[in-house]
Amino acid sequence: MPRDKIYDRMADDLPINAVVVPDVVDDPIEGGARLRVIRSVRDDPLAGMLSRGQIDPAQHEAGRLWQKYREDSEIGSIRAIDPTKEAVDGGRFKEPDITRMSRALAELKAAQRELGEYGASIVHDVLARRMTIQQIAEARCMTRHREIDYLGRRFRECLESLAKLWGYA
Repeated sequence: MPRDKIYDRMADDLPINAVVVPDVVDDPIEGGARLRVIRSVRDDPLAGMLSRGQIDPAQHEAGRLWQKYREDSEIGSIRAIDPTKEAVDGGRFKEPDITRMSRALAELKAAQRELGEYGASIVHDVLARRMTIQQIAEARCMTRHREIDYLGRRFRECLESLAKLWGYA
């Protein structure tokens, strides 16, 4: 099957306030085919920055790795209890993977040292709290255009530092 076969699945109707970008993804049904789709980036500031050309792919991958390490460092997952379902005895909690958790914490600690306290707080706001640079600026009472630009540059510098730390750049 040729890899260059691309089907167009672009949406025509979008909800109000949609923040989307065009993307090409693997077709889950037909092996080797690709789909041209519209992807939402409203709740993903990192993907939005990549789609607008504000960061490069190495910085994007470093940001995604930081997010993975943060997820791996957490103990357990939070699941809602459905009161409409019958209770079942014998359900066990999944044991945490201590090795993966330790490695993730060590990598996050190295990133913290590399970025410094202020840089790490900006990275945390964007990648963990999923705030935009504008929202971070507002939360820090930075209202001037120059201050907002500084935060954006500082965040890109932090991603570049992470990309170098983890071998993407």
